[in-house]
Amino acid sequence: MIISLKNIKSYFRIIFISFILFIYIYAIKLSMLPLGLDKVVLIFLSLLIFPFHIKTFLTFLKNNTVIIKYFGLLILLFAYNGLIFSFNISNDFTLFYSLILRLTVFYFPIVFILFYLNVHRHNNFYFLLKLLLFVITIQSVLILISFINFDFKIFVDNLLPYTGNIDVTRLDRMRGFSNTSGASLSIVQGIGAYIALLLLDKTNITHNKIIYLIFILINILALLFVARTGLVLFLVTSSIYFLITISYKTLKSLFYILLGFIIIFYIVLNFQTMLDPKYIELFYIKILPWALELFSNLSNGSATTASNQELWNMIHFPNNFKTLCFGDGIFDRPYTLSDSGYVRYIYAMGIVGTGLLLFTIIYPILTIIKYIKKNKKEFFWVTILISFMLLIEIKEPFLLKPQVYPLLLLLLFSYVIHLNTGKYNAKNNISH
Repeated sequence: MIISLKNIKSYFRIIFISFILFIYIYAIKLSMLPLGLDKVVLIFLSLLIFPFHIKTFLTFLKNNTVIIKYFGLLILLFAYNGLIFSFNISNDFTLFYSLILRLTVFYFPIVFILFYLNVHRHNNFYFLLKLLLFVITIQSVLILISFINFDFKIFVDNLLPYTGNIDVTRLDRMRGFSNTSGASLSIVQGIGAYIALLLLDKTNITHNKIIYLIFILINILALLFVARTGLVLFLVTSSIYFLITISYKTLKSLFYILLGFIIIFYIVLNFQTMLDPKYIELFYIKILPWALELFSNLSNGSATTASNQELWNMIHFPNNFKTLCFGDGIFDRPYTLSDSGYVRYIYAMGIVGTGLLLFTIIYPILTIIKYIKKNKKEFFWVTILISFMLLIEIKEPFLLKPQVYPLLLLLLFSYVIHLNTGKYNAKNNISH
């Protein structure tokens, strides 16, 4: 079979954008470089687009005004926090810096990536989902390798600076090839499994269903070595998705998911045959009980874990009316005495600023409600994910994390652009 030059270019573009997505989603920063690679991506995409495609880019923005309006929302949020920061003469630049990142390193690469896909006629929502699933699953494979090969973990630790709560001394927690904390990494990997769920439900082809099931299994297995948040995300969102979109086809997809969990259960029970003996005790005595602590407690009539109980003790709000409404401009944990995202938001920018921040996530959903009759499953899939993320902010400020927020915004913008093309055809999206 002769591969045409056109196909070679297409494969190259897919590899190129997958590489960009991996760097961007996982905020890769190498020890030997002064800049994070996500910032290098921003510079590279800017140089790639503006000298050669500026007219096309402006047309792209004109056809997708939600992107421009969203930028206006970010400016408003930034200006509000600038005022609060100035009036309170705060020395805590944490939130201010995070919002600057939102305006630059988070926002613009997303727009540039979607523009690049649009130029090459890859603006289909499902095309991006498949790219993201591939990229996220690669990370899950690297997470699993980190556990079974300590030399690889040492290599990654030397190459990537320590930036989260997973360092080389922790044999029970893995970070794969990423600069991130455990909870943020698990959220991304959980979203990967959730993406595979939608793709599995949309396809009618049996071998495609099996492929997506394998992707789900890989991502869920990796979550056992990262953090429980992503596992809870997948179980909660997928359960709600199946309940809302119940049909014969959905029940068939549910059968595949249940089959997948049986396979995972079998693999976990027989994991010792695949492991070096020195890791067997670590996996069965420490990792597995920790990963399944919540589910074990639920079977005993308790819905809490030690970490959840500690979190609930951190839920408190300011007694001062001014702080409650407008904030003190201080986001730092020692001041707020809490890990909770909502508590820290309110102390920093009050209920007003917190509402603005949440609206930046809700706004894209509001722009696609009119399409709900044509795209029920996709709409519910996106809305369920965003609703869960708004709920999980109780745990940590994920909406400011350099891995979670860009991924959510990429999914939202991609879906809006996909609908705006006016070429939506469910049959064409089922299996490619």
